[in-house]
Amino acid sequence: MGKVNRRYKASVFTHLFRETGKGFELYNAVAPGRLPAGTPVEDVTLSGVLYMGRVNDFSLLAAGKLAVFFEHQSTINRNIPLRDLLYCGRVYESIVSNKKMYSEKRMAIPTPEFYVLYNGIKPFPEKMAYRLSDMFALPPTGEPALELVVNVFNVNEGFNEGLLKRSVTLSGYMALVNKARGHESGGMKRSAAVRAAIREGIREGILVEYLE
Repeated sequence: MGKVNRRYKASVFTHLFRETGKGFELYNAVAPGRLPAGTPVEDVTLSGVLYMGRVNDFSLLAAGKLAVFFEHQSTINRNIPLRDLLYCGRVYESIVSNKKMYSEKRMAIPTPEFYVLYNGIKPFPEKMAYRLSDMFALPPTGEPALELVVNVFNVNEGFNEGLLKRSVTLSGYMALVNKARGHESGGMKRSAAVRAAIREGIREGILVEYLE
């Protein structure tokens, strides 16, 4: 087994949901009933090759009508609305016809939704909304001319249990993270802690196909 990525939690999260096609499962966990089963989903995660390393964790386009942006956070970062604004603009740029933007007829564009799944060790509420307008240097006099709302869910043990139950993949991911975190807090080096968590996960039937 090779060297363990120090940002393994974010890397595993992104790879797990992108490569296994579990995007719909994850979305249905945070917004149950919003999309019917069998809705076609397209991966529209930004490429670091095209955008010089500034990429999002995971984004999907559902039936051409819904653009969903997911971020994983193990540290608290209240600048995520600005990051999501840039991500969203780039995704729209890649899927919207430039010619139609200049036509008289109003276009129908995918409805954007933004989510963060937090599993850091600092205390955090079960759910919180980050707003782009909270970052403005000068508060708007009325309704913000530009707004973006990010729903942040704490997925640590004891929080949002219903959400975790709706996604076997997410609950398995958190079980793996908790095992690795427990070993590391017990004195193991991170690389050894992650390897031990992987062995235990396979033995206990957690994300077996993925971990193998």
